[in-house]
Amino acid sequence: MDKINLITLIITTVGTVIAAIVGFYFGRRQDEIRDKERGRAYLKEREMEKQNTMRPEYYDIYNNLFTHYVDEQEFRPTGHYHDMEYQIIMTIKKSIDEVSSGNNLRPDAKYFLLVNFHHLIVAPIEEKIYRARNTNYEETKREFAELEKNIQSDIETIVFETRRESNQKEISGHQVMRTIDRVWQTLKTTLHNIWGE
Repeated sequence: MDKINLITLIITTVGTVIAAIVGFYFGRRQDEIRDKERGRAYLKEREMEKQNTMRPEYYDIYNNLFTHYVDEQEFRPTGHYHDMEYQIIMTIKKSIDEVSSGNNLRPDAKYFLLVNFHHLIVAPIEEKIYRARNTNYEETKREFAELEKNIQSDIETIVFETRRESNQKEISGHQVMRTIDRVWQTLKTTLHNIWGE
């Protein structure tokens, strides 16, 4: 091998080694920068979660909305079906209060559960029964009793699953909404097949 070829081989080898070292260094540096950015994003997210407190005036407003959702004087049930609807609403409120005590449900989460169970499940079923008009009262009573049990079970499931996934002091309505989406297929009220999928 002549001297020129040897020098060319050495220069090529050294160049390849230097390129590999530089590539490794910059690749590693990019990984470090990406890891730092991920770390900062994670810390920022945790900080936002810590600050996830509701403004006091809205805390009170949601608390009042939940507490006075159905005032006995204002509701004035008329007929069997409205009596059953009223009874289920009271059961929903009681169930929410019971699970809330050990799980720190914020008032917006309590109101979210109450409004959604009432208006998206109980009211449509009650309306369907009302429209049928020839429905057997005892059969309807059994259907409402089953619905009541399913709602109680679902409230427990939703709050338990939200608490399990949350590291925050209080559970918000937004956290409850995300949990419902996650556990949708396991909820007993979906068996009533109101919405389909």
